[in-house]
Amino acid sequence: MMTPVSIHNSSYYVRCLDISPRILTLAKAGKIEASHTPQFKDFDGHENNFALDYLVSQKQYKSLLCPPGLDWYPTWNNSETQALKSSDWYLHCKPIVQQFLEASLSSSHKSLSHPEYIDMIQTLVDEVQKLSKDEIMKILYHMSFFSLTASVKEPTYFSLWKALDNEICARYSGWENPFWFGIDYLMFRLKLNRLTSFHWTFINRLFRHCDKLTKEQFVWLMFCLNLVRRIPPNFSIYDLEHKLLSFASNMTAEEISIVAMGFFKTQTRIRDLHLYKTLVNNVIQHASTLHSVGVSAFAKFVRHSSSHANVESTLRFQEAFFPQIDRLTLTAGTHIILSGTLNQIPFRDGIAKVMDRVEKEIENVRLKELERVALTGTMFNMGSNSFYEKLVQELRLSGRKEELHQYGRSLPALLYYLTIKEIFPQDLIGKVLSKEFIVQYYGK
Repeated sequence: MMTPVSIHNSSYYVRCLDISPRILTLAKAGKIEASHTPQFKDFDGHENNFALDYLVSQKQYKSLLCPPGLDWYPTWNNSETQALKSSDWYLHCKPIVQQFLEASLSSSHKSLSHPEYIDMIQTLVDEVQKLSKDEIMKILYHMSFFSLTASVKEPTYFSLWKALDNEICARYSGWENPFWFGIDYLMFRLKLNRLTSFHWTFINRLFRHCDKLTKEQFVWLMFCLNLVRRIPPNFSIYDLEHKLLSFASNMTAEEISIVAMGFFKTQTRIRDLHLYKTLVNNVIQHASTLHSVGVSAFAKFVRHSSSHANVESTLRFQEAFFPQIDRLTLTAGTHIILSGTLNQIPFRDGIAKVMDRVEKEIENVRLKELERVALTGTMFNMGSNSFYEKLVQELRLSGRKEELHQYGRSLPALLYYLTIKEIFPQDLIGKVLSKEFIVQYYGK
């Protein structure tokens, strides 16, 4: 069933799109204010940015994620409107698309929800069926030139990206593979992957043809799974493992880290012992150069996939990265010592080194890291009394108030670990046992 959507005067039939004409009229009248402050939820930004920065720095991935015939997407700044207007990128577009491209360079930090752009977006939505695939990609690319809106569901902005998404889903099967990957990359730039129908359709199609994927296509698939945090039902994990095994020896440590993100975020364990060993051995060879974010990602994968059958490989991973703890971030160091906790493999030298560093830098350590280090320390009965006393003092500081409010459930966990060390800070215990705290973080 096709649902009609009206922005103000005209209608355009868009599948699954339901927008109130009144809301869009209010937006046009300026009665719904647009925020220029980016408020999108960040999907584990550090890891995702690390992954994407690496991928777009590599020629083979740039070819995968870029429209055919281009080395990479053109870059423009606000002073280059004339250069844009004389380029093939601009000249081969319909007038309404040209207007949109120009507006993106002269937006003056305005978001697409600004009333000034409502008529232009109305016309784009009306004519979306007439746009070529190249024009659709250019619009998606230039959408990121505007300031981010307060919400992806802001009516004007929503009408544009949803109309594009629906049109892509209606037509993508007739397009060449490079356009699929390019569109998915552009949607990631807009933080729309988890919301668009195309992204899920794209993932399902890659899964169905998993045995035919190139290494680069497979790595992008795993990056996509990392974003959506689940594997589509009725798909075999064996197919992923089998395909990964064919690439594992020839992958860079960064590629393996990105693949590891996909497995960990979807809570998928590697069952093939040979594959697990191959991945660990490959990463170990680059222990001295792998970025902290890559180390963290792979360490989380090791923890989740470790078993008594692959203890030897897990221990080799820990020993190889022990000398690197000082150069890595505390987050990476924390995940290294956590890698043995699932099977209670004590990495005592590493734990001692990380706990000593945390004690010295505790004012700069995130609450989540304090929780993880306390878990590891109490699990293996490690850490001096001064470490745990300093931890209690840190939890009492007013500077931790906002973080404790944001991650409220970390406090009861930390207090539980402290009780194992026979430390009972009654003021903090009273706080977490209060009715207000329980209702706020655990509900009624």
